[in-house]
Amino acid sequence: MQIKHHIDTDLGQITASYVDGNYLWIGYILGSVSRLRKVSIKDPISVYFDVEISATKINKITIGTQTSYLVLALESSSYIGCIVTKASPTTITYYTKPAGITENPVDVIQAGGQSYFLMPGVTQSKIIKYNYLTSTYSSITNISLGAVNITNAKAMCIDGSSKFWIVTYTDPMNLIKYNPSTSLVEQINEFAS
Repeated sequence: MQIKHHIDTDLGQITASYVDGNYLWIGYILGSVSRLRKVSIKDPISVYFDVEISATKINKITIGTQTSYLVLALESSSYIGCIVTKASPTTITYYTKPAGITENPVDVIQAGGQSYFLMPGVTQSKIIKYNYLTSTYSSITNISLGAVNITNAKAMCIDGSSKFWIVTYTDPMNLIKYNPSTSLVEQINEFAS
């Protein structure tokens, strides 16, 4: 097995990454500027694109059913995220943060024409939904089951039945099954140490 070691002095702090076939998308901070870079997975020094993103930091990069776009979760006072056209990464559409939202998303999923941003929630975690291509804000859902409020959400993924699984950074840790079509929590599993 061969291990290749690459040193790229142009990259600052790497904050997010996403493997897309033969390419690697890297979110990083250079000085005080947040940037998105596309490189070859076989030769990471080969840079295809490097664009500035209007945010303090890129928290997450993903791709969904619309495979010609990336969705980014951002740390920003103005924006919750954005979509980037893969063929022309200078084409960026930003999602404006809804009024009253002060936290930044920790994760994002794109599914069924919607972008779902996961807000960590010190007092209560939330999912904020936008129309994927029009960047139109749709809804805010507090994550709870009955009287149980979920806090400190950390990450989420989507399963084969289009349900979201959310994990928390709490003790005990929670694994939550969320149905985006009904905006309801269906199950909470607690894992204690």
